[in-house]
Amino acid sequence: MSHAGRDRARRATDGGGAGHAEEDLEAALDTYTATVKPWWLYRDYTSEHPSQRYNQGWAHPDPQYRPVDALLKDSNGKPTMEVRVCREEAREAPTGHVYASGRTKPPPPSSTPLPGRRVKQAPLDTPYVTKHKGEAIACDTREGLSMAADCGRGLERCNPNSGNGDTPAFQYPNHLPLGPDEPLDSAAQSALHWYPYWWSREAVHYLGYLFAEDRDFREVLTGKSTWVNGPLAQFYKTVQRGSCCGLEVTFGMHTETEPLFDPARVPGDLLPHDVDRWELVPDRGPHAAGILTMPMYLEKYASPRARATAIYNDFLCKSFSAGQADLTLSDEPDLTRRPGCQACHATLEPLAAYFARVEPASFVYLPESLFPVKAGTCKKDKAGKLNGACNALYDLAFYDDKGPTLRSAYASPAHANAGPLGAATDVTRLPEFASCAVQRVASSFLGRATTADDARLLQSLSQSFVRSGYRMRSLVRGVVLSDEYRRANDDRAEPPASVPGARE
Repeated sequence: MSHAGRDRARRATDGGGAGHAEEDLEAALDTYTATVKPWWLYRDYTSEHPSQRYNQGWAHPDPQYRPVDALLKDSNGKPTMEVRVCREEAREAPTGHVYASGRTKPPPPSSTPLPGRRVKQAPLDTPYVTKHKGEAIACDTREGLSMAADCGRGLERCNPNSGNGDTPAFQYPNHLPLGPDEPLDSAAQSALHWYPYWWSREAVHYLGYLFAEDRDFREVLTGKSTWVNGPLAQFYKTVQRGSCCGLEVTFGMHTETEPLFDPARVPGDLLPHDVDRWELVPDRGPHAAGILTMPMYLEKYASPRARATAIYNDFLCKSFSAGQADLTLSDEPDLTRRPGCQACHATLEPLAAYFARVEPASFVYLPESLFPVKAGTCKKDKAGKLNGACNALYDLAFYDDKGPTLRSAYASPAHANAGPLGAATDVTRLPEFASCAVQRVASSFLGRATTADDARLLQSLSQSFVRSGYRMRSLVRGVVLSDEYRRANDDRAEPPASVPGARE
């Protein structure tokens, strides 16, 4: 059972006689907790009476799906058949109701036991909770999990844990192989790393698909499709939805209305245990943009500026350099104009604006209909500041008579509304996109960095690459048939240099 549930049960029995302690504890356990056959132990976990337990009724699990022993056995070494959790965690209700405690101010300190044998005080009611008390709320959102006392999480939305804290849950590769002959370094790792690992494999499968099918390379940024396996299907269909909504509720978004990956498009026949089974998703949704909207990219590059810099470096082969510009003291909030900063930020800030609608370190998309670039509903307080969600999502430094500006959007509101797909479309139209791809592929095959001496080759390759429809096979063919490639891979031994004064 969860430690919270056991703690609650033990506290509920405080004050009873010693002779009744065990009986009271069992009664409290039945009141506050429930037993569940979770997804990580049972393949048929969605059935009314699951029976296909790992390596028992479930005879041939995916070889890459390996729960650690601590999840499979109890402290006595016996097979774990079910787990005990708090009742609200065990519930499968799709909807709950906004809970209001009636408390708006913290009570004075008191040693009096809490009513209803509560472990801690009920949360204070926010203005939103007071206004919407009792209204239905979706349980698979952050709002539902935080505001509804009757909202069940459903263990499909929970990660297993073999102990307290960030403890191991599954065996999976600790380091990716360097090549087909390199062994995988498999280790027991936390479930917190489970989904991020599969995010990285999603990108690998997506790129492999582009190259193997010789698709238009521009799809690396503009493509709508992707590949998912069981863990990724579970993440996109259920887990991801819990990322929203918290701050967004203030603006009227209670569930993510325009997700980067529409959960309805996730294949319905994939179970969390189908690790080695990958299925194509032809279209993730209208905001999908190649790797730019994949969790791997959005988590690795957590801020709009970091995301923009990665595009600039990786797909245009350019870097930001201020040269010898002098930094001077300035209170100019617009970095495209600030002395000493403008050399880089005049380009970086408009590029970062494409990601203004994807929350930093998150996958939540802020639609224009609910989050305009200028939020007229966000007003300054008496101290001239923004508060709450307005301060988190909007920038007071760019406040005018229409309100504050959506963070990172100030340099180009049009780019903000175009989103990551707008960045992908505009970047792939630049001539530097094709020349950068050609430079990287040529350098890889030549085994060295390209130089000015390779200018004619690179120009010829770029032209043929574009004419082919940005097909990698055409580019690779051009490289390996070039004289430069032949010279770079000529393994014939050169004759030894003559030694002055030696006899012929």
